[in-house]
Amino acid sequence: MDNMDSFFNTASDFYVLFNKWHVKYAGGIIGSCCAVFILAVFFEAVKVARHHLLKASVNKVRHRIVETQTDERSLILEQQSEGELSFLSRGHLLQTFLHFIQVVISYSLMLVVMTYNIYLCLSVFLGATFGYFIFAWTKTIDVAQKDAV
Repeated sequence: MDNMDSFFNTASDFYVLFNKWHVKYAGGIIGSCCAVFILAVFFEAVKVARHHLLKASVNKVRHRIVETQTDERSLILEQQSEGELSFLSRGHLLQTFLHFIQVVISYSLMLVVMTYNIYLCLSVFLGATFGYFIFAWTKTIDVAQKDAV
């Protein structure tokens, strides 16, 4: 049984995720770094896609508050929704599938980092950073602003 290093290293003979993914030479390291970089970029793309899909599905359901007065003393605010959210809706199934893909990719990237190979670790970090830079700028943050009195 091979012992894995549990410290950061620059070894050129190691396995990445599978027995078939055995890196022995500099060309293999470069190819593996490129593959891991692309996987990390794709991870960020899936995260942003899930955000946009969730935002779109929430926007489809409109909420309104209806005031109902039962007598002179009580005022009931009742929330009514227009539109539908369903457990087996196409949007929820797509979100679930994308969540599955995101979890698989994230744990795979974690295992790549656990090889402790400096080149692969840098590829994960740089790929995730580049993916965030490319995709996450489209995410918006809704900030509630209160009017100054």
